[in-house]
This record gives sequence, C-alpha cells and structure tokens, in this order.
Amino acid sequence: MCNEWILPMLVLLPALFAGASLLLPTARAVLRFCAAGTLAVAAVAAVGISAVFRSGPVFAAGNWLMLDALSAYHLAVLAAVFDVDQKANAEVAGQFHAAAAASLEELLARARKEFGDPVDFDAASPAAGKPVRFGRKSAR
Repeated sequence: MCNEWILPMLVLLPALFAGASLLLPTARAVLRFCAAGTLAVAAVAAVGISAVFRSGPVFAAGNWLMLDALSAYHLAVLAAVFDVDQKANAEVAGQFHAAAAASLEELLARARKEFGDPVDFDAASPAAGKPVRFGRKSAR
C-alpha cells in the first residue's frame, strides 16, 4: 500500500484550510470551516498512525519526511488534544469570550464614569445648534 500521500497531506491540509478561511465572509463560517478542516486533518492523522503501527515507518518526499512510531505517538497525542476534544475546547472558548465581554463592559462603564457618556456626533453638531463635547467632563 502506498502511504506517501499521508505526510504531505498532514502538512498541506492545515495550510490550505487556513488560507481558504481568509476568504469566508463571517466568523461563524470560518469557525465551521476550521472545524471541518480539523476533522479532515484528524482523519488523515488516524490513517497515518494506523499505517505506522501496521507496517512501520512512512516516508515521503524522497525520504525527507518520515513518520516513525515516536512521531505517530506524538501525532496521536496532538490529535487527542486538538481534534477529539473539540466540544470542551468550544466550551472553554465560550467561557473566554464571556469573560472578555464582561471585561469590556466593565471597561466601558469606567470610561463613561471618567469621561462621560459618548456623544452622538450627528445629533450634537454645530449645525444642529447643540455643542459638541470633546475630552474630559469639566469638574463642576
């Protein structure tokens, strides 16, 4: 069985999916595309790991690339951490985003307290007859 395609695919698939994700219009589309790419890389990694443990080291690119037993074990650990546990990773990412949003709200509240409420520049323009505020609130 010819296993030379495994190693180039393990190198090229993440790069191709990352490059293609730059062309997607929304963050949700990028996330879904990256999840599909992660699963594709996990499938290729599983084929590579099984090939190594069935028939020995896999070579490619004129023996410049090699996947031996230790490399296959390392690939299995990486796949377990990054591919298999996607749900837990998504939960952690959700918690991180919730904490970041809370921090942003706290920062905005502190800025409003320090500098006052932001001014709607369309409503508060010299043409509308209302003054435009810049800088700190004056201490009165």
